[in-house]
Amino acid sequence: MSHLLGMGSLGDIRETLVVGEAFEVGDRTIYPVVRVLTFGGTMVNLYGARISPLAIVMEEPTQKYVVALTDEKLPSDQFLEMVISSKDEGSRKRK
Repeated sequence: MSHLLGMGSLGDIRETLVVGEAFEVGDRTIYPVVRVLTFGGTMVNLYGARISPLAIVMEEPTQKYVVALTDEKLPSDQFLEMVISSKDEGSRKRK
């Protein structure tokens, strides 16, 4: 999920939420969710990015839940949908 936040002296500023690569610990699968802010554009010869951890999605045999890593109000349902989508995409790539 990506959207343009605006244009300023640093050019376009875009925010993207990304589900990182899953890893397993025992019978749990853990998915990191990060925010990536990118900036730059045609007005300046400067490009950059800022990556911030937002949450982890925990998948256990009987439940899935989100653990926030910030004080922000987070869209937990949206994060769970992103994890499901990333799992579906990963399984299609392996075929």
